[in-house]
Amino acid sequence: MEPALSILVVDDHPAMGSTLYDILDDLGYQVTIAGTGQAAIEQCLAREFDVVLMDVRMPDLNGVETYKRIKTIAAETQVIMMSADVEDVVKQNAYSILKKPLDIDNLLSILERIQRQHPSSFMGKPGANNE
Repeated sequence: MEPALSILVVDDHPAMGSTLYDILDDLGYQVTIAGTGQAAIEQCLAREFDVVLMDVRMPDLNGVETYKRIKTIAAETQVIMMSADVEDVVKQNAYSILKKPLDIDNLLSILERIQRQHPSSFMGKPGANNE
């Protein structure tokens, strides 16, 4: 069995974060939630994540700016942008962009592809538990 991806979900809507947490946690992923761009940056400074699911529109620091800052902290982290208005998103070399409302099956396929492409990079990372 491959180690679970560690995923940071960044969304300012608590219901969205909670729903994604429940789905991904039930599937065995290690999930952490951040409700703001600044909280996401602080989480990435504190530990490594394999994947960040990033809402684009947030009130404090938008997803594109948060993405840029996270990539300077953790260049290897794969970022998947989430937005209701995909046309408004500048791709910024994100791994993928998902349109809201999310197609969970599509999200899970992307996560599986990330794990298949880089399985060795997810093994035994320090701080990989969700405390």
